[in-house]
Amino acid sequence: MRNLKRALSLGLTATMISGLMVMGSSAASYADVTSKNHQEAIEVLKSVGIMTGDEKGNFNPEAKVTRNEMAVVMSNLMAYNVKTYANTSPFTDVPDWAEPYVAACYTNGITAGVTATTYGGSENLTTAQAALMVMKALGYFQYQSDFENDWQLSTVKQANKIDLFEDVDAPVKEAINRNELAQLVLNALEAGTVEAEKNGQDITAGDITITSNVTYKYVTSGKDYATAINDKLATYTDGTHSSGAIVELGEKLYNGDLTKKRTTDDFGRPANQWEYQAKEVGTYADTADTVFTAKVTSKKLYDAVGKTAAEDYKWTVSVDGVKVDDFSNSTLVKNKANDDADVLKDVWKGMGTGNGVITEVFVDGTDKTVDVAVIHQYAAEVLKVDAEDGTITLSGLSEGKVVDAKDEFEATEFAEDDIVIYTYANDKIQSVYAAEKIEGDVTSVRINTDANADGKNTDPGDGDRFTVGGTTYKYNKTMAKADKLGTDNVNNGVVAYLDAQGYVAYIDESAITYDYAYVLSMGNDQDKFDQDSHKGTTYYARLVLTDGTIVKVETDNKSSLAGHIVSYSKDKNCLLYTSPSPRDC
Repeated sequence: MRNLKRALSLGLTATMISGLMVMGSSAASYADVTSKNHQEAIEVLKSVGIMTGDEKGNFNPEAKVTRNEMAVVMSNLMAYNVKTYANTSPFTDVPDWAEPYVAACYTNGITAGVTATTYGGSENLTTAQAALMVMKALGYFQYQSDFENDWQLSTVKQANKIDLFEDVDAPVKEAINRNELAQLVLNALEAGTVEAEKNGQDITAGDITITSNVTYKYVTSGKDYATAINDKLATYTDGTHSSGAIVELGEKLYNGDLTKKRTTDDFGRPANQWEYQAKEVGTYADTADTVFTAKVTSKKLYDAVGKTAAEDYKWTVSVDGVKVDDFSNSTLVKNKANDDADVLKDVWKGMGTGNGVITEVFVDGTDKTVDVAVIHQYAAEVLKVDAEDGTITLSGLSEGKVVDAKDEFEATEFAEDDIVIYTYANDKIQSVYAAEKIEGDVTSVRINTDANADGKNTDPGDGDRFTVGGTTYKYNKTMAKADKLGTDNVNNGVVAYLDAQGYVAYIDESAITYDYAYVLSMGNDQDKFDQDSHKGTTYYARLVLTDGTIVKVETDNKSSLAGHIVSYSKDKNCLLYTSPSPRDC
């Protein structure tokens, strides 16, 4: 089990593998932008210069957007030459820095003031106001009659028709932040541009002109640039097709320099790959339909995708980016009632699902496909931080994966000796985040368990756990069995590190506290059964504890440890067997 000798051995091992430094790359453009934000939208807009961060390298995704700031975004979006609009707006409340942008948007009908001479630029922008501005850029709302009786209701109705609010979570009447605005603008770049078509006569009453029977039809083109982002043909409401593709706003503005194509990312997830002027912006995975963070059984997977997808769709399964060739959905269907075993237990080196393993499931009803991406999370120690290059070097601490010395990972927020959790695919580190540290006295330990209550032992070890401070922790699947706590750790101190799902990914051996004893002598007391084979023999040891007390204890160790220092549990009153495979007293 764990004793001083093993702790020293682990320390030596860590030193030896510290030279095997692995480095990978990070796609994040801003230090304060994470996967919880609209990273795809933020980075695409940065690449084309529509929305950028501050001088400190932050995007400030949670900051509210003012009307003045939105004028800057819209001017960048439409590529207005703002200098030519300077000092032309009728508004008296616009600061000098914003005036050319507000003037450009006002002149081109993108925005209007709250009064004839007041713009209200310092006020927060609502989601509905932002949507109206970008839809004017698309060609909608060219006439007063488009607004009917309620501009806000008409805006929301039209925005929903063209999926402008897809993945935008901000309430339409509330202030929008930079994160949600980025997604709204990206949706606009992927939306089709339109032209207004009048079918009736204008009605003029005094100074008011009413235009009736206005319809909006997509702008289409047969030229290559019209397929740079989306190559689908235009379909009108009468069911007819155009002779070309819909010209999306991003295609119109960048004339084919901004491109998007469907692909898969390094983990095998369906994704968008963006390029601008032939340079890759990034590859961004779709949002999964179902996400598991523990063992996935056949029943759970079958129930998640449904009968049709399970039985009839084409399946692709990848584990840490490696495609699993021997996975068959027919086996899944056959075992659809099995809620015990890991559905991927016997494929790809046994690296299937489990505690702390992220399993993302993508179901595409249009293409009739199911993609499953299994992503393991591994523990590592930060060995080196290169502030000049903005990179870190890691040393792997988990079972089954050691980071590779040829890779770099771009990061600046970590320090040497930090314990982190990383993911790995396509021969490089894909992500790194700080592990959560817990410490305290261990009050209970369970080992060699089965996570299933019925005791079928389909996935031994999934239920291994220990309790600290009243909280019970299970282990990440990548934790080596030999690194788990044993019963000799009860009442001893421990320092452990958790992944984002709360599973233990690493235990700091050097921080574990033990009670130690010196073995004076060892012997046995054979009973009357099986004396020849020693099967019924009880073994004893006489120990000197650290306080000088001499005690006699039972032990499972049949080899003499006389003259050695061993770990000792007072509550158990036994000496533990100290081989690499732990054993209970």
